[in-house]
Amino acid sequence: MSPHLTEIKRHGQSAKHISNSNQVVQQNSVNEVFKMSSLTEKTRIAELKLTALFATNNLPFSLSDTLTPLLSTIFPDSKIAKNLTLKRTKATAVMKNVLGNNFLNELCDTLREPGSFYSLIMDETTDISEIKQCAVVIIYFDTESMTVKTQFLDMIETISGTADDLTDALLKCASDKGIEKNMMVGFSSDTTNAMAGKFHSVFTNLKTAVPGIACIKCSCHMIHLSASKACLKLPRSIEDLLRNVGSHFSRSHSRQSKYKAFQEFFQVEIHKILSPCTTRWLSLKACVDRVLEQFPALKEYFRLVNFEDPSKTSELIFSTMENSFSIIYLEFMSYSLGLLTNFNTLFQGEGPLLHLLKPEIEKLLKTISMNFFTIEYIRSLDTIMNVSPNLSQYYLPLNEIYIGISANDSITTLKNQNVVDSNEIFKFFKSCQEYYIELVVDIKKRFVFDDSVFECITVTNPALVKLFKTKSLANILKRFPVLNNFIDNAQELDKEWRELALMELEPVEPSNPNDIMEYWRKVFCLKNSLGEIYFPNIFFVMRLLLALPFSNASVERLFSDLKNIKTMHRNKLKTDSLVGILRTKHSVVDCIAFKPSAAMVKSKTWDSSNIRDQH
Repeated sequence: MSPHLTEIKRHGQSAKHISNSNQVVQQNSVNEVFKMSSLTEKTRIAELKLTALFATNNLPFSLSDTLTPLLSTIFPDSKIAKNLTLKRTKATAVMKNVLGNNFLNELCDTLREPGSFYSLIMDETTDISEIKQCAVVIIYFDTESMTVKTQFLDMIETISGTADDLTDALLKCASDKGIEKNMMVGFSSDTTNAMAGKFHSVFTNLKTAVPGIACIKCSCHMIHLSASKACLKLPRSIEDLLRNVGSHFSRSHSRQSKYKAFQEFFQVEIHKILSPCTTRWLSLKACVDRVLEQFPALKEYFRLVNFEDPSKTSELIFSTMENSFSIIYLEFMSYSLGLLTNFNTLFQGEGPLLHLLKPEIEKLLKTISMNFFTIEYIRSLDTIMNVSPNLSQYYLPLNEIYIGISANDSITTLKNQNVVDSNEIFKFFKSCQEYYIELVVDIKKRFVFDDSVFECITVTNPALVKLFKTKSLANILKRFPVLNNFIDNAQELDKEWRELALMELEPVEPSNPNDIMEYWRKVFCLKNSLGEIYFPNIFFVMRLLLALPFSNASVERLFSDLKNIKTMHRNKLKTDSLVGILRTKHSVVDCIAFKPSAAMVKSKTWDSSNIRDQH
């Protein structure tokens, strides 16, 4: 056939060509030939859900060697159960390459959307196999659910803990996942020099690499350190008492059983005696309350121990408990540490709470300062952050220092009984005063609000939106230059802000982060007549501000998960397997209701993992 158009048209109308064309149409396409069968798809879904079960319940992958054959014998009439080939090697591959990678891809796809600002939280740990690791958690605003989410991002093995190496590891973690570092608007960590040092640290390196980033020290960690330092002003015997009592019962079932008889006799709750822990924020408060609850029973128990099997430690415990001031010191610590524990509990949440940090610190300082300063001095201050703990002329008389109701009742009873020297009472109140002074000094030293981010973040509080205390949002654009890439006109932003202040929306409780997100969700869902977002510029501003961090409590919770996953019996788990487990565990809330995505079911990993399992 010659290559001429007339010849080609003539051939197209021939009977031979028409017959051959009809045969091609009747043939299946390549996609139809290699289409996944319904049974294969259902089997893969079952294996994905079983693997998710292992992750969410901290179960070993070796369990699949028994579970898979067991299911086929339990359900002999099920084609899916007979078709399961999930063993430990395949389960590991599915966890890392299918579940873990797909959850990561879904997260990264969200973060690559325009205006996806994010903050990172980083902390170091050493697992049970002594591998040094850095955990990274990400905070971002999810436009699909219109909420702020905190998710596990990655676990990085590190050899060096220097500021430069940690910074490089953090930035590499973001770049490897295709996340723009310029969209990083916040970073939080503990207060170590390598992380948060003033001259050379991860904080200083990030401020150079990412202009405008807000670096915020963990508020929970700083309050914990302030409490520890203030407690040094109290008699050492009190903290020694707590530690010695905890150690006495910690690993002895015989002692615990013997003490149970004393608990029953004195009709106190059958509770375990706790031990203070330096790595648990404000665990001392729980230990103090437990000893106070069990004090009569403990005192008589150690009286007997000191008689039957005396030792230097038991003698020290009993002599401390015999001291009339010991229980009063414990009552004072219960009250004062309770103030700090309430603050700590608030900022261990995962909602947007940075806007509450400065007001809550000021509230805490006022409460503490009122306990040993005159009310007139407190009222004379423009801001409580200007309080000067060393101005002794404004101190309350020692006997008027507020130490809590229980401690005050106990000290009053002691005075009325005339069984102690007045000098001892003076020493007690002096110790309490020094405790308060040290606490105020240390909190002021650690919580410095000179960064303008703390002024910018106040606009996220719905209660202040309607009050219109902030007249313009231009200062936010200066503090976070990255916003200028999404907001073309600062005047248009201010116009939206003024319209929002006049808008009547349902009131919310500013102390509840869920209500705050509910308020902003309503604002973001408002549409104009064209179906467009009513406040597009405010939308970008709030997405940034609501994603700013305030503590590294989420990373600490991650470390708790890590201890439950990598145990003495699973100490050979590699970091990439841990990462897959953690991503799955934090993404799958309920493995029963979990619905694997199409990308998971069609992953190429299945073929290679099946081959490895067969061999």
